[in-house]
Amino acid sequence: LFDGEVTLGDVFTWRLPKLTDVFLSCCETNLTVSKLNDDILTIAAGFLSAGAQSVVSTLWAVNDFATALFCLFYYQHRQNPNYTRPQALYQAQIDLRNLTGRGLNDKYKSQLSAHLQKIKTEENQSQIQEMSVHLAWLCQQDYPFINPYYWAGFVSQGLQ
Repeated sequence: LFDGEVTLGDVFTWRLPKLTDVFLSCCETNLTVSKLNDDILTIAAGFLSAGAQSVVSTLWAVNDFATALFCLFYYQHRQNPNYTRPQALYQAQIDLRNLTGRGLNDKYKSQLSAHLQKIKTEENQSQIQEMSVHLAWLCQQDYPFINPYYWAGFVSQGLQ
């Protein structure tokens, strides 16, 4: 939808009547930015106001690997016509929570590692190295994403 900086003011001025699902994978996209009044002014509310039927957003600073996998699981379940958006969200939470380190290693590590190498630059190489080490550590855990920190911060708003 957009590549670059988007402000809350920008989103509240957009009109996107054909927009169905929005998945906001950045950190804290469902937290209010204003303490001036009681209005809930969030990026998620902005997309709903702009016309989105449904928005998945985050309540806290989410983990990059967990978010990538959660998004994948969510959209896999959205392909099932029997799942509503909240049901797809719930099932994605279960899938992430139950993913084993072996499953992460066997199914997803090579893709995640390839993506890290693709986005690696001279400026971020130490951060990418840390992320690679973290990914290897996650793959060694029995259930690397069982802690609610990884999966409970995603919420769905809007139509089912």
